[in-house]
Amino acid sequence: MFFLNTLKKKLIKNRSDLFVFNKPMINKINLNLSTKNGRVIHKSDVIKLIGNNNVLMIIVGINGSIYGYMNKYLQIAKRANEIYGSTVFIFANDLIGWSNSKEYFNAMLNYIKENMENKLEIKISIFGNSAGGLLSAFYSWEFPEIGKMLLVNPPLNDMWELSINGLRAFTGSATLVFGQFDPNCNVSEIFKQSEYLDIFNKIILVKNANHEFKGMLEEFVGLPFQYLYNKIEFYV
Repeated sequence: MFFLNTLKKKLIKNRSDLFVFNKPMINKINLNLSTKNGRVIHKSDVIKLIGNNNVLMIIVGINGSIYGYMNKYLQIAKRANEIYGSTVFIFANDLIGWSNSKEYFNAMLNYIKENMENKLEIKISIFGNSAGGLLSAFYSWEFPEIGKMLLVNPPLNDMWELSINGLRAFTGSATLVFGQFDPNCNVSEIFKQSEYLDIFNKIILVKNANHEFKGMLEEFVGLPFQYLYNKIEFYV
């Protein structure tokens, strides 16, 4: 067992190094997100990796880098693209307030559809971290292309009613992940009550994890592969 664990750690480390330093393949765009009538509502950095019609949409937390600490979002994007062939979009999320959050989410989805060759067969999975997960909870139900959501440490308490209504209207698969020491971890217990059991397919509590998954980089990077791709041994 010790040998296997040591080997896995080496594989993980080597794979992390590969994805951290192989940046030239990344297409980074400074994007003006606009509504259908052309009004610019937000300027956002976007990373785009083109693959097949299975799209992984990553929405980071408020004011978070599109690369993420230790390139965590970039690592997820590269693995999804290179191992599974997914098209990946990483969107920054530096909204100030939530007054135009619906337009912002719609603009991101419209941008994805505009940049896909076969717009009729797009299948989107969302990895929403923190406020990115909150935004996804609000509005994903309005897009039939979105089949799966993974929400990591979303501050649902901040806008409870809007979150619950959006999640209840979502007909796809939704998984909620909280770190044991995240300030909103109590929500995982609330969702286990009978009146909320219809909302999430899975509610996962990660031991020893805080809001940022500090010191748990590989556990964080592995989340979308375990709960969106349903592949636990994705390193080998």
